[in-house]
Amino acid sequence: MKIVEVAAFAVDVPFSRGTYTMSGGRTLSSVATTVVRVTTDSGSVGYGEAGTGGSMYMEAFAGSVRAALDELGPAVIGLDPTQPALINSRLDATLRGHGPAKSAIDIACLDAAGRALGRPVADLLGGRFAERVPVFDAISLGTPDAMAEYARNLRDAGIRRLQLKLGDDPVLDRERLAAVADAAGGWDFMTCDANGGWTLAQAMRMVHAIAEFDVFVEQPCLTLAEVASVRARTHLPVIVDEVIVTQAALVDAINLEAADGVNVKPSRVGGLTKAARLRDLAVSVGLSLVIDEAGGADIAQAAVVHLAASTPSKHLLGCSSTDGYALHLAGETRVRTSAGVAVLNDAPGLGIEVDETLLGQPLSVFR
Repeated sequence: MKIVEVAAFAVDVPFSRGTYTMSGGRTLSSVATTVVRVTTDSGSVGYGEAGTGGSMYMEAFAGSVRAALDELGPAVIGLDPTQPALINSRLDATLRGHGPAKSAIDIACLDAAGRALGRPVADLLGGRFAERVPVFDAISLGTPDAMAEYARNLRDAGIRRLQLKLGDDPVLDRERLAAVADAAGGWDFMTCDANGGWTLAQAMRMVHAIAEFDVFVEQPCLTLAEVASVRARTHLPVIVDEVIVTQAALVDAINLEAADGVNVKPSRVGGLTKAARLRDLAVSVGLSLVIDEAGGADIAQAAVVHLAASTPSKHLLGCSSTDGYALHLAGETRVRTSAGVAVLNDAPGLGIEVDETLLGQPLSVFR
């Protein structure tokens, strides 16, 4: 089986709840994603999706993803999508970095391979530990009252895993956490995610101020050294996120004893194949996992659910949900969540059927 065509599509995915805000005043009303379709000579077709969380979240944006695909798309023509290590090696030899673009191709290849083999992508990532995986919902940075109201809505929907977007003034951040904790009325997992927004001094004030709460602290500062310093001086478990782009970075985090868990985003690290390698390394040293993505629609959601399902359950803190997006590229076949749980089906590949009428005309096609 050989890849005979790679096509890229631009898709704008709006938030159903209005806007989404992270530290540093980063606010989005929609996420510009890029969908890649891979077609093989056997007729098997696969889809991947790359989001970047806007232009100020990672070292990529929608325009750079699409430009990178002009280099990467032709490089995989003629390769076998059932050989992900070879495909990733070719992608890395063609262009340095540009994880989101590589991720879209890698996921599309795994989808096509799974369809051809009659196996779900989770099986190709190591096997399914569970058919039902816990999901978390992110609470956008806002006033304590607004965040508490959203937490109450999540509680009423049966969602008990929360990611609080913080990273503002530590005094106000403490008020936000207290308000959400009161509104949530209990949780299975809650993480305070600053997205690197605190200085080291602010992070230290914050972890001491919230010591009474049963929460994780996620990416409190920008650098790995700062995160390691925070973890050394708090009893709260710490998650690394933005600083983990490669396996080497995770090795550094392990050696520095900087974390108790790691947030793995396929788009940031270059795809599901590399994300699974990071996942396995993290599990081997006893770290917990958050399986997440930097925005996207149904293709991105299906990818993270397959990665989460192939993660040992005791290591999995939760995977992200795209319920907050207003566009559903897979319609009725999309991965659905109920009461904080996503259910994986037995369909081959990613298990979804993409409605190409929602993709529009391709930006580029390589044969």
